[in-house]
Formats: sequence, structure tokens, C-alpha cells
Amino acid sequence: MDITVDTVNPPASPQDSIITASGLDGYGNRVTFGGDHRPMLALAEMVEEQGEVECYVESWQVLSVVKAEPEPEPTNPNQPAMFEVIATKEVTP
Repeated sequence: MDITVDTVNPPASPQDSIITASGLDGYGNRVTFGGDHRPMLALAEMVEEQGEVECYVESWQVLSVVKAEPEPEPTNPNQPAMFEVIATKEVTP
């Protein structure tokens, strides 16, 4: 799975051997994944320098996927309404 990584979480302690990172997949979903600290520290440096880095993540590395919100359908004023008014009634207070 190709991910555009924009965040690498720093290790909680110097003894941590796993570091997590997150980014967006091709569908706009937020993917969080983990990896060995050695390549992840190099990834963190690249993200710091470049802002975003494209990388490949194996399925076993994925920790969570947050689905992207679907784009709302654009409203077209020329499109007919999905319902039709068949009667109206005047209401007096």
C-alpha cells in the first residue's frame, strides 16, 4: 500500500524499537503504521526535510485506517428536486 507520510511520531523512550507514523493512502484515508526504529528514524528525517514522503507499507505494518469523509454531492440549481410539492396549505395563526 502506497502512503504519503506526513507524520512520524517520536519514540517515547530511547529504548523503543518500534516507531509509528501516519499518512494518507490513495483514497484519502488516514493510515497509521509501525516499523522498526532504524528505518523509521530515517523516514522521520525525510519527512522533516520534505514535509511529505511517499513510501510503501506492508499490510502487517498497518495499525489503523480511518476512512475519509465522503465528499458531499455538489448541488446543481438546475437539477430537479428529489421530491415534488403536490399541495400547499396556507396556515394562519
